[in-house]
Amino acid sequence: GADPSKILLEIYTFMFGLGLGCVQSVVMAAVQNNSDPREVGMTTSSVSLVRSIGSTTGTAIFSLIISSKMDTEFAASMFNGMQNAFGLQGTGLLRFADMFPNTDVGNFVISIFGNGICLAFLIVGAVFLLAVALSFLMDAKYSFVGKE
Repeated sequence: GADPSKILLEIYTFMFGLGLGCVQSVVMAAVQNNSDPREVGMTTSSVSLVRSIGSTTGTAIFSLIISSKMDTEFAASMFNGMQNAFGLQGTGLLRFADMFPNTDVGNFVISIFGNGICLAFLIVGAVFLLAVALSFLMDAKYSFVGKE
């Protein structure tokens, strides 16, 4: 929404970071435990590289989803003429919130930005659930649980 609770946002961010931190250490341990001792450095750096590529790609995808959602909702609103007049699109529409604070257009832009973020998290959440489902199909030899 346009006026989220700061405490609630901090709790959600903490939970997201905690979950991400737990997953990352488990993946690294699994990779290191299943690597030849001479190749642990290479496999560890490969995991870090793939994580960096995934973070960069994920950020770009999030931005694309948010921008697309904002463009679509703004174009369908009564403020759509402003988009062409000012030459703003995507997350650039947030400039309207700065130019027209506490007005209908400013509040609307903040609202559609929030809608874009919600949509991005829903899509990524669905992809995450698919990844979890696919992880159950992995061969047991890739698991470090029960290794001696």
